[in-house]
Amino acid sequence: MMSSLHYLVFQVDPETEDWIPGYQEAAPAALAAHGGRYLSLTPSPERLEGEGNPPSFMAIVEFPSSEAAASFYNSDEYRPHRDARIAGARNAAFSLVGMEPS
Repeated sequence: MMSSLHYLVFQVDPETEDWIPGYQEAAPAALAAHGGRYLSLTPSPERLEGEGNPPSFMAIVEFPSSEAAASFYNSDEYRPHRDARIAGARNAAFSLVGMEPS
């Protein structure tokens, strides 16, 4: 059965730290404005499977719907900070539909 919840998962390896203070100040308010909340925000993820070094930071953000997640990701208040993060780090971002076990 499908849930209406939606998740964004970010893996971030900063290449410069110039963007970080502004991002840390603006991102939480921007995601909260779209109904989002951090489920996890960690500076030291541990790789359990696979190869390579884990990213420097990972975040899992929950939204009430896929529309809310997209609205946050493309919002005017988040866009300049998203673009600064993308320019200043190696990133991977994932959009996940919430699923409940059947």
